[in-house]
Amino acid sequence: MPPFRNTAPGPYSGLLTDLYELTMGAAYQQTNFAARATFELFIRNLPPHRNYLVAAGLEQALEFLENVRFYEEEVAYLQALPVFAHVRKEFFDYLKSFRFTGDVWALPEGTIFFPGEPMLRVTGPIVEAQLVETSLLSAVHLQTLIASKAARLTSAAGNRPVVEFGSRRAQGIEAGVLAARAAFIGGCEGTSNAYAGFRFGIPIYGTQAHSWIMAHDDESEAFNKFLDVFPEQATLLVDTYDVRAAIEKIISAGRKPHGIRLDSGDVLKDSVWARQQLDSIGWRDVQIFVSGDLTEERIAALLAGGGCVDSFGVGSALSTSSDSPSLSLIYKLVEVEFENHVRDTAKFSAEKKTYPGRKQVFRFSTQKGVFAGDIIGLEGEVFAEAEPLLVQVMQEGRRLEIASRSPVVTAREARSAFLAGRKRLPPRLLTLRSAKPFSVRYSDRVERLNDQVRHTFVETLPTKLAVSSVNDLSPHTILWAVDLQADFMQPDGRLYVPGAEKIVPTVKRLIEAARGGQVFLVSSADAHGLDDSELRQWPAHCLKGTPGASLIPEASAPSRLVIPNRNGFVLPDSLSPYQHVVLEKNTLDVFDNPNTDLLLARLAPTGSPSFHPDVEFLVFGVVTEHCVRCTVDGLLRRGRRVALIADAIQALDPVLGRQIVAEFQSRGTRLLTADEALSQVTPPLARSA
Repeated sequence: MPPFRNTAPGPYSGLLTDLYELTMGAAYQQTNFAARATFELFIRNLPPHRNYLVAAGLEQALEFLENVRFYEEEVAYLQALPVFAHVRKEFFDYLKSFRFTGDVWALPEGTIFFPGEPMLRVTGPIVEAQLVETSLLSAVHLQTLIASKAARLTSAAGNRPVVEFGSRRAQGIEAGVLAARAAFIGGCEGTSNAYAGFRFGIPIYGTQAHSWIMAHDDESEAFNKFLDVFPEQATLLVDTYDVRAAIEKIISAGRKPHGIRLDSGDVLKDSVWARQQLDSIGWRDVQIFVSGDLTEERIAALLAGGGCVDSFGVGSALSTSSDSPSLSLIYKLVEVEFENHVRDTAKFSAEKKTYPGRKQVFRFSTQKGVFAGDIIGLEGEVFAEAEPLLVQVMQEGRRLEIASRSPVVTAREARSAFLAGRKRLPPRLLTLRSAKPFSVRYSDRVERLNDQVRHTFVETLPTKLAVSSVNDLSPHTILWAVDLQADFMQPDGRLYVPGAEKIVPTVKRLIEAARGGQVFLVSSADAHGLDDSELRQWPAHCLKGTPGASLIPEASAPSRLVIPNRNGFVLPDSLSPYQHVVLEKNTLDVFDNPNTDLLLARLAPTGSPSFHPDVEFLVFGVVTEHCVRCTVDGLLRRGRRVALIADAIQALDPVLGRQIVAEFQSRGTRLLTADEALSQVTPPLARSA
């Protein structure tokens, strides 16, 4: 390990990154992986109690991309690290001349946006686009976090100004400056940070500290001396000793200050009393400024309780976003462009799914201008009544004119954009509580592309590795799993079924039979949009593309075909490559999906794979009296043999659940245990013998 050099990194150092970005960069360069890549930066989920987010930090991200460099000493440091012992000299020569030459599309700062929507889209040589990941995430994360928090605080304050007071609580000096900028974009009137005022043209505000009062022998003397220096601008801090006594001293002196500041105590009662006293002598224009561990909830409670407050100062809660100090911000590869072809990429692992292709965000509005919903579509799609949100801000490593304004102009325009956008939000999103989510969905083209990529890179791969072939499948039995999704099965799910987790070990045993190639598996799974009629009866759950809609890990086989709930979907010529078919639905009844009956027709003696004419469907999952009931009823009505796996179903109402099971038994449905179900799946070795 080379000796540590006690020098701070420059603001544009290429070492402002994670080691794995550098190791990947070396591997790309040394293996001659010459491709252009597109990455998208977006947020997976809203933090608690947030209904929208505010884009910020783009100016600093672009500034970094224009100026990022690896200096001689930094390259020497990397070259001496053991991890790079086998990396050729060419990589380090490359770093010495490194420049970012890519293109960037982005949401303008101040844009209101939602999870899944790309904030930035970066296209460039794959090494360049990879090496800048960490710094881009860092630049955008902090300011988006703080701007979104400021939006809540300024909404709570109504038309009363909020001043950012949090530099001393921010996570470092630079963070304090950038938090002030982000808070201004999120609607704050100004900041206490003098450098932020100088750099970004943000109005700066300040009063005095308790130390000024305590440094003087007499509180009245402290007030008078401060007024001598600031006769028109003084805001006097009145809670050092006794709020009401301090205000009486100010009134008795007859010298009207600009304002008074309440920083502790019973602010509600003291503000009302102070307003009455000041108004009684004609000082109606003396401002009452309140600070001291304020949050949006405390501000709202003060005003709802009749507090007489003209403006607020917010520190720790704002500059650290203390109730939710991080965002699920990620930077993911969506496309790789080679010399003669383009390959779309996506991630399909549980809880961390991404969508392929270069994307654009399209925003729809009502005739009155209120935001109505967003579609995440592919670049090049056109929606006549929608506004595309992403704009190009950088080309070949240089900022375009739209992103080259002065820091002062950029900050003010971003703030104006946010304030204008907030007026167009549906009113429900302005509450401090979690509201019904804003409608965001992927376009049909994105969904089709996603299905294609999944089919190519996920569902066909495991068949090459499987130890048993499709010919080993039991021809007499098909498992049918109902709604084994996170929102139903996990205690923190949006529509948790009490006790559902108790059946998970049994579910796992059944699914392992499908994973082992012994039995074919069909699942039905909710995939809701916000406009689905079912969500008028039930809380929003299993929204398509969200973690809550994912199958729990114990319920999923790797070689999987997902059949969407829409007309026009074409089943593959053969189902043989798949261990698992998932039927998406947006009602209780999976047979409302127009492709369910097409699938059943394929699961026939002459289909692939081939099943016996009287093949039996073994149904399990949640909940007995709703979706399980609809599945069993639909199969029986179509003349199919059905069995229920009694120790792998869960009811909301046990009594009603037992009644439904008895009803189905009277209609010919068998009742099995999981052991009995697994025993009728003939092991592949026994069958081959």
